[in-house]
Amino acid sequence: MKVSVGPVRVDFKIPIAPGVVADRYVNTYLILGDGVHIIDSGVQGSERLLLEKIKGRGFGPDDVKAVIHTHAHPDHMGSTKRLKELTGCSTLVHKAEAEWLEFPERQFEQRPVPGFFDLIGGGVRPDGTLTDGDVIDMGKTGPIEVIHAPGHSPGSIALFHELSGSLFIGDTVPVPGHVPVYDDSVLAYRSILRLMEVEGVDLVCSAWEAPKRGDDASEILRAGLRVIENIHELVRTNLLTEEMTSKELCRRCVAKLGLPPEMANPLIARTFDAHRRAIDEGHIKLA
Repeated sequence: MKVSVGPVRVDFKIPIAPGVVADRYVNTYLILGDGVHIIDSGVQGSERLLLEKIKGRGFGPDDVKAVIHTHAHPDHMGSTKRLKELTGCSTLVHKAEAEWLEFPERQFEQRPVPGFFDLIGGGVRPDGTLTDGDVIDMGKTGPIEVIHAPGHSPGSIALFHELSGSLFIGDTVPVPGHVPVYDDSVLAYRSILRLMEVEGVDLVCSAWEAPKRGDDASEILRAGLRVIENIHELVRTNLLTEEMTSKELCRRCVAKLGLPPEMANPLIARTFDAHRRAIDEGHIKLA
């Protein structure tokens, strides 16, 4: 039996400021072998694209075994409810975000993302919760190992499929030139260091860029470390010169990073505030 892994790119739009809409995308992934396992479900409506891609590979809705979430943010679980209704599949998520998956409104209270409810087709009770070191049995497709990788969110995980050498990293690793999003800078940094220690990785599958192999795969992780290091130094330098509000810190850092000014919003401010907290706690360096 042949096992294959492939991305499904989901394009969507999100409001980032009054009258300003940004084009965004997220990669979900299909593991095809002894049935179909889906890594993340994309935004509301993505189920149509996913099932079309699955059909194109010779599988049907009844072959979908599970949706495994790298985390429960809207663009990673938005179509899970509908997928479960259409396929009868199981849903799995880290235990720290089980409530977010079942009750999206509670996530919104803690993390009010613009356009949040436009991205989600409803909450769904997880059929199982995951924790670090768990191994998910995928039959002849081979097991997949759960690696807790917090930072981007409390329950972010990476998934290592040894049979294909694939490491699914979700949003764990920031991408140079893109909007940096994480809630804990120290944990985000340490999570990447841990992923760099996983042996047997041939393919790194990110939600934010195309899958990479070999040296390019390793560079994804190294580049993510540099993004966090650069932001930490940027925030540290700003904080040493003067006190400022969260809004002003975000505005200044966004400008220095060369990002569009409309990126200076409350969601992105959480990233820079995470570095402020780390510095206040004595983390001059992140390692």
